[in-house]
Order: sequence, then C-alpha cells, then structure tokens
Amino acid sequence: MKGSIANLIWLQSLSNDYKYFKKYLKDPSKIQNRILKKYLQENKNTVYGKKYSFASINSISEFQRRLPIVSYEDIKGYIKKIAQGQKDILSTYQTLFFEETSGSGTESKIIPYNKLFKKEFNSAIAPWVWEIHNQYPKVFMGKSYWSISPPLKSNWRTECGIKVGIDDDSEYLNFFGRFLFSQIILKTINNDKICSDAEDFYINTLRSMITAKNLSFISVWSPSFILQMNQILRKNWNSIVDKSLNIDASSPWSVIFPSLKLISCWMHASSSQYKEELEYILGDILIQPKGLLSTEGIVSIPFKKDKDPVISICSHFYEFECQKTGDILLSHQLVKGGKYEAILSTGNGFMRYRTNDIIIVTGYIESTPTIIFLGRKNRTSDIVGEKVNEIICNEIINSIRLKLKISGAFFYPSKNRKKKYYYTLVISTKDNCLEKDKIQKLAENILKKNPYYSQAISLNQLDKLIVQIVDDDNYKRMMRNYFSKKKIKSGDQKPPILLLIEDIKYMGL
Repeated sequence: MKGSIANLIWLQSLSNDYKYFKKYLKDPSKIQNRILKKYLQENKNTVYGKKYSFASINSISEFQRRLPIVSYEDIKGYIKKIAQGQKDILSTYQTLFFEETSGSGTESKIIPYNKLFKKEFNSAIAPWVWEIHNQYPKVFMGKSYWSISPPLKSNWRTECGIKVGIDDDSEYLNFFGRFLFSQIILKTINNDKICSDAEDFYINTLRSMITAKNLSFISVWSPSFILQMNQILRKNWNSIVDKSLNIDASSPWSVIFPSLKLISCWMHASSSQYKEELEYILGDILIQPKGLLSTEGIVSIPFKKDKDPVISICSHFYEFECQKTGDILLSHQLVKGGKYEAILSTGNGFMRYRTNDIIIVTGYIESTPTIIFLGRKNRTSDIVGEKVNEIICNEIINSIRLKLKISGAFFYPSKNRKKKYYYTLVISTKDNCLEKDKIQKLAENILKKNPYYSQAISLNQLDKLIVQIVDDDNYKRMMRNYFSKKKIKSGDQKPPILLLIEDIKYMGL
C-alpha cells in the first residue's frame, strides 16, 4: 500500500473526531460537562468512586468540593493494586498496559492505559493531524517518520503480567489506526530490544529516510533528536548517502529530503533553545511546535498555524489553578495572560490529578484558550528556603536569549569553600566576548522578584549568583552525560533548565 493512499485512508478515519473537536471549540463548557458526567457514571462502582460517592455528584462544583486534588503519591496505592491485577480500582475499564514516565529508579511513575484513555489520545491526534492536512496539503503525500527512538530501559511486566512500556507510538492508536500506521511510517529497528549502539540506530534510520525518497513529514518529541541525527548524518555522510544522488554534504535538510514539508517537535520551555540551530540545518522546512502532552495525559494540541496550541477539550476534563490567586478555574474561564497549573481528570481514572505543568494563556480559538507551556512547578531548588523554580530560570534564559546569542543554558546550586551555597548559571556560546557582569545583573534582578530568594540573599544565607561560560562542545558533553545516566532516550530529551542537588552527579560537573 502506498504511503499517500494509507495516509488518506487514515485521515478519513479521523474525520469524525476532527468535526467533533471543531464543533466544541465554540462551547468548551458543554463537552467538558459531558466528559465529567461520563467519568462519574462509569466509575461510580470503583473503589475510588465509592470512596467519594460518585453516584451522588450532580455538578462540577459538587465534584470539586468532594474530591481532593491529588499527586501521584496520593494515588500510588491504588496504582499498585491495579498492577497486582485487581479490578475496578480507579476505572471499570481493563488496564491494557502501563507507560513509565521519564526518569530512573524511584523517580519513575507507571501510568495505567485502558481503552478509554487510548481513545482520548486519539481524540487529540485527530484534529491535530486533520489540520496539518488542511493547512499543508502536501505533508501527507509521502511517508512519515514518527518518533521511534531506541529505548534505554527494558520493558517489563507487573507481578500479574501487565506489560510496562510500549514498543512504539502506534500502540496509542486503535486497531485500524495501527494497521494504517504500519503502512505510513518508516521503521528501522525492533524496539522491544534495547539498542546497544545509538549511532547505529541513527545511521539505519537515516538510510531508511533517504531511501524512501518521498519522506514528507517527521513527528518527534525533542528537537535534540533531529540535531543528533544531523550530526551523525554529516559524520557518516559517505556511508549513508549514495553518491548517485549528487547531494553536497553541507546541504540543508530541505535539499537532502526534497519532499519533506513539515517537522513537528517541542519548541516551548527548555526546548526553545534549539530553535535557531534547528532552523539553520533544516533550510526551508517548516517547524510546528507541539502542544503540551505527557504520559499522564494531553493538555493542548497544535491546531491553527498562526495560533499557539489550543486546549484539547474533547480529550479529558480540565481544571486550572491560578498561580496568582489559587482559584480553580475551568477551560472557558481562563484569562489571556494568566498563568495556571493544569489539573487533569482522565479516562484511566485519575481524578483531579495535579500535573505540575505551568501554562500561560496566549489567546483563543473560538471560545477555547490557546496556551504555551512554561515549565514544571515541582521542579524547585530549596536549600535555604529560596524556592528557585524552573519557571523563573526559564524566564531568565529567555531574557538573555533576546539580548545575546547563546546555544543553551542551565542553573545549578553550588557550594563555595566556606560551605555557603550560591547558584551558577552555565551558558553555552560561541561568543567569547559575553559580558558576565551584565548577564549576572540581569539574572539576579529577575531572581529577586522571588521574595524567598531575595530574603535568602539579604540574610546572607545565599551568596550571589555567578555566571560560567562554556563552549558548545562542553555543553553537549554535559547534556550527553545527563541523559545517559538518567536513561532518557533520545526522543524524550528535554535539556534541564534547573538542576537540583541530586541531579548534579548526572551532569558530570
């Protein structure tokens, strides 16, 4: 089956979900009410549903009064029971598999996936893919490559035999979608085995992409995945690219892959630092920033090319905690410019789940807010009460990037000879003339907007921040150390903005 035909059949199978999503952009509260009622009705006889009397909840306000906002730790005991094979714990649907979040050891979380939860992911994929087709008609004329990167952790099974970890992204789709997906994507390795040589993986992937000749769309998570592919392509050019193609080794991707029209990847928060380098290597190929999606659920999807990602209102039930007032608001109540933490209720039975993801509202499509991901609220360094978090570190790095040309940057806590802590801002750049004093002053002024940090400085509990300039090679080495030791696979790599004390060993500092 030719890729273009398979793409058209797949697109047609998504049309109803697309129309459904587009309809409710005008009235998000209506579909949100319907989703919540479905959860309460279907899960009223679960262990969790009985505990909070789902059967007698008749309104959103009553739902919010009865049920607490929870973290993963709060529901870990319920997930353990699901992993043991117990039924009707959080959801009446059978658990098909677990997905493991990024991290290693105790940092990882396992998230149960069932039929409804998978369907909710499809409810987000459909409008996203349909709008790509509408706005960029040639994108689906050929083959696609969808984020299949070598796993650095083995898949395993719970004590009752439920699989933890998926082989590739197609497992998120229904049977029909998986079949067509196999006709559309380029595959290079069997992902149920750990890839022992990452470079071989990239070489094989690149060969498949070039051999296909009609590669028209790439969807990955991290832009670093593309940059790594590019580096290996240039390094191994003669063994990857056939001489008969007559392509110069310095050519941009728009020449190497002439049918490639669009690349979808993260472009917000820490991934924004890759934008300039990515645009340089791609040439005329367009980049579409992905929405906010995690193992625990989907918050937003790209929809209109002149707009930021929009809340995926047909996927889950959404609440948002205002970072200024602490008020809990619904999707249709969000205000442009407001910063909020996303709270999800989803088809796998997670109810009022705190994501720690902070977003800012940038506008609206119809009556549904568009948002940008700012960073993780729970990523906070608090050695002496200073409460430095990822959000403010990202603000500083973006402010520096507006004034200076830098390749990357991150913060980490350091200790001087007098055993007093301070923060180091590491900046990667090719410019040896950066004025550290100006950068230090800019960073300190923004940090001091945080009253806890300001107090820690004034009470002499912290020393002032220092700026460290490193070359790009050193920066990349530190990132490789971090991702390798944390066992984060290529496709999932987001450069850290703020290292905690326990993370410093991973960076090789």
